[in-house]
Amino acid sequence: MEAKIRRQRAHLDLRHRRRRPPGHCPATAINGGRLREGGVATAATLVTCIVLAVPARSDDQGTQTWATTQLSLPTSDDLRLGFRYRRRFSDVFDATLLDQYQVTVSREVSDRARLTLGYEHFRSPRGSLEHRVFPQLNLRTHAGIELDHRLRIEYRDIDVLPEKTYRFRYQLSHTRPIGDTNLYLRLKDEVFLASSEVDGIVDRGFRQNRLGGALGARLGDQLRVEFAYDWAYTDSGVITRGDHLLQLNVIFTGRRPRLQGGPASGNVSPPDRPQHDMGRGPTLERATYVTSASQPPPSAR
Repeated sequence: MEAKIRRQRAHLDLRHRRRRPPGHCPATAINGGRLREGGVATAATLVTCIVLAVPARSDDQGTQTWATTQLSLPTSDDLRLGFRYRRRFSDVFDATLLDQYQVTVSREVSDRARLTLGYEHFRSPRGSLEHRVFPQLNLRTHAGIELDHRLRIEYRDIDVLPEKTYRFRYQLSHTRPIGDTNLYLRLKDEVFLASSEVDGIVDRGFRQNRLGGALGARLGDQLRVEFAYDWAYTDSGVITRGDHLLQLNVIFTGRRPRLQGGPASGNVSPPDRPQHDMGRGPTLERATYVTSASQPPPSAR
């Protein structure tokens, strides 16, 4: 009986070995499967965004340059105040189009989730254009590679519209260090969905897409500089527009002071995972019902 059992075990072991290719490692197979699953999911999401972002044609095209200064300061272990100023120029640092002022309060819910409440004001050389209030949720997931998700709902009070409007935004991004240097690369795509409708001006549904990337450099533990490019597509329901957006971003992320020689507290971005801005990432929006090159329309802001 024992000899029979040994023969059966040897037979099963031989069949199992025949199924496995030379050099097979179970742990490698599992990790490779996860990586393939994550890669397929990421590729499917980015392809979907690209299909939306690159239409067959646009009625008009242009170029803008954005210069952004951003400051993030910790007030406690899990709370931060964010301040951002951005100026938009036509072409390459030509005429001023818009000034943006943003204030945010963020709370770290966990090491992979952050809640933000923000206010933003837009002004043109002609005067005030828009007031905006938004709650925002940032999530970080891991599916073979780390992905950052940003979901935002915006309440918009635009001076030229007779009604207040709402808009939903979703951004997917991936940040990756470049070797052992202080440089990093970020790829991202963002979709804009209008949930409000204003007769003859704003239509409900898909309105914008921004696809682009950034090359960043860490100049110490708290300071970063980014050079970014976005392709921004806007569909107002009346005209479509494509814009090339060149961006220069200077980002300061403060740390809590050391206490009695102990380690610094607060949420600090690790060297290979630069912390994203507390408000919006470098993006482009364009007003749709104003065709003048001197002033971007509300749906594009």
